[in-house]
Parts: sequence; C-alpha cells; structure tokens
Amino acid sequence: MIDAALLNGGSDSAGKILVERMKKTIAGDPHLIENILHDFISRGYLTTDFSDRGCTWRWT
Repeated sequence: MIDAALLNGGSDSAGKILVERMKKTIAGDPHLIENILHDFISRGYLTTDFSDRGCTWRWT
C-alpha cells in the first residue's frame, strides 16, 4: 500500500514510488530494476487500485 498523501501525481507518482522501493529491496542493477518495472507497468502486468487510503499494486 502506498499512502494517499504520497500520491500527488497519481499513477505516475505511484510508479516512481514503487520503483524506488524495489531498488531498495532488491539487490541488483538499479537501472535494470527500473526498466523492468516500467515495462511491466506499460504492458499492464502491474496495475494500480486507488482508494481514499492510497494505492495498491496488483500483478495480473
């Protein structure tokens, strides 16, 4: 869950927050992680569900 207060930019902001969290969590090339996540988002493999509480990412 990404807190609603952090989502001023909507899905673009949520994508950036997810990428930064994954870079911190996964040991590997940060540019590769960023490229893969952006690719998954653009292809629809990762989707967002927005609510008043924030954003939840879902794998499809």
